[in-house]
Amino acid sequence: MNIVKTLTVVLLLAAGPVNAQDIATDPALFDVAGVASNDVLNIRQSPDGSSEIIGALAFDQTSVEVIATIRDGTWGMVNAGEGVGWVAMRFMRISAGTPDNLPEQLACSGTEPFWSLEFAPGGTAFADWSPMGLTNDKRSVYANFWSNSPSNRATRSWGFVLQDQISGSPVGVTGFIRTELCNDGMSDREFGFSVDVILKTGDQTLVSGCCSISPP
Repeated sequence: MNIVKTLTVVLLLAAGPVNAQDIATDPALFDVAGVASNDVLNIRQSPDGSSEIIGALAFDQTSVEVIATIRDGTWGMVNAGEGVGWVAMRFMRISAGTPDNLPEQLACSGTEPFWSLEFAPGGTAFADWSPMGLTNDKRSVYANFWSNSPSNRATRSWGFVLQDQISGSPVGVTGFIRTELCNDGMSDREFGFSVDVILKTGDQTLVSGCCSISPP
């Protein structure tokens, strides 16, 4: 089964009365701010202060990934358990050091076939292609990878090439990451990035998946 790359109308209706065109996808890490130490920040089913509470963030919680916001920026989408909910953005402050470029802590994965790819600090990437039968090594290590944004578009998207394999993996990697709502096809959780990856092992294989900003 391929990855579902955009938030479907069914999921939007399940999360609350908000339409796809009312969503702005610009994932980043945030810290909870302005909440009393004896209180929590509620996660609500829909972007409405009277909506059902489905979870909570601690008053001092940090590095919370806000996947998307409604267009006016007042409510942000976060994962809550196996689904998504909404928090009031007036109680969220962007985390120090949140980058505008491709985040080094970006963690990507795909299902059916299963695989994982993580962009780590220091110009290193780690991948596991073993569930696909492409290698027996569960930790393929890549160094000196290239990534860049399109020179002719202002959208937050990046191409990347992983080179100089230092683990002996026979799998070469190129791909493209976009900021858009993405679902893994196996849960109601949402992600702020989608990814397409071309794997080169003599033959070429194209797989798709979703990515999230992994807190440092």
